[in-house]
Amino acid sequence: MSVATLDPGALHRPHEAPEDARKTADQGWAPVVRTVAAAVSEPLTHALDRVKRMAATGRIERADLQALCDEISAARGAGMMGQQIARLAAGEVTPNRERTSLTQLVRDQLATRLRQSSPTGIVVRQALAPADIMADPSLIAALVDGLLDWAMAHATSSVDFRIEVRPWPVRARLSCRFRHVPADLATELGSTTQASGRLDTLSWHLVRQLCGALGATLARQDRAADVEVGVEFPETVASSVVSIPGLEVDDGFASTGDSRFLAGNQLLVVAPSRDIRQRVRDALKGLDMIVDYVNTIDAAVQFCRDGLPQAILYQSDLAGKSMTDLRIRARESAPRLPFLELVPHGRLVETDADAVCHIGIEGLSRTLPPTLVAEMSRGN
Repeated sequence: MSVATLDPGALHRPHEAPEDARKTADQGWAPVVRTVAAAVSEPLTHALDRVKRMAATGRIERADLQALCDEISAARGAGMMGQQIARLAAGEVTPNRERTSLTQLVRDQLATRLRQSSPTGIVVRQALAPADIMADPSLIAALVDGLLDWAMAHATSSVDFRIEVRPWPVRARLSCRFRHVPADLATELGSTTQASGRLDTLSWHLVRQLCGALGATLARQDRAADVEVGVEFPETVASSVVSIPGLEVDDGFASTGDSRFLAGNQLLVVAPSRDIRQRVRDALKGLDMIVDYVNTIDAAVQFCRDGLPQAILYQSDLAGKSMTDLRIRARESAPRLPFLELVPHGRLVETDADAVCHIGIEGLSRTLPPTLVAEMSRGN
């Protein structure tokens, strides 16, 4: 899948006319372009001044050559980072999703980077809970690099990396926190707005685009003296979740046990309608079920030959002899296999004499998860 462009402007804005939207997008990119231009031009300006000075005096010292090399290298690095941001924004990077241990990858990446970097006096601390996600490992590594570059450029004492897992909805969260000015100078240096401006560097813009490519949610909380960034990964593997007794969950679930019951179970959805498919996706979002979609009963028959799912949900338009035959054959191997028929109206949930559960499409997000729990519990 291609990467959607992450708008550098506000994440949520009211409806705009096309011309207004274009102007807003242009304004959003203006700070990025200014940052790239400054990061390239400043070291090159110093390098040019140095060359002119050496030419005027006729003296070329080793220290000047080293400084010149560092300045050119800094400009080159900024240009390359600008190219990375542009590629990500243009959707030229295709993520390769696979199950990845976020904890191990972050730990290894930090260890590698800290071995390669010269000591700066900044301590990097880690508190990493176990978490597995579905993501591109190379993009995660680049994200950790970007966060570390950004933090080390601003931190005054220590940098804290942390991984936590929220149980509902299931989300792994990677956070990075550090103090960017000494506490006693925070008042003198001004407001949070001024602090935010100092922190919006090229590394930060790269972090934003990487989060967009990963489909992760990025949030930053700026304060006068410290800043915290949180990155949440929606495709978190449910086995990462630690049970928290007594936690209440909305939308029809009585406990985290109900939501975890569905995690890892396979549901086959037989529906030619794109609208129906999207409603089912929305209803099951965050439950970590394995959901497969097919358009026809013939495709469902072929799917079941390779192995039965834990439940089958189908659009009511497909009810008839062919679906009945599929149900009979499937239940020869799994007598209590749940079949759920999605009807086009109402909120009613009822089971008929053939043990087919009928669910009204209205309020599906509330009724489908607990109905699946109930039907699959009977099946077990």
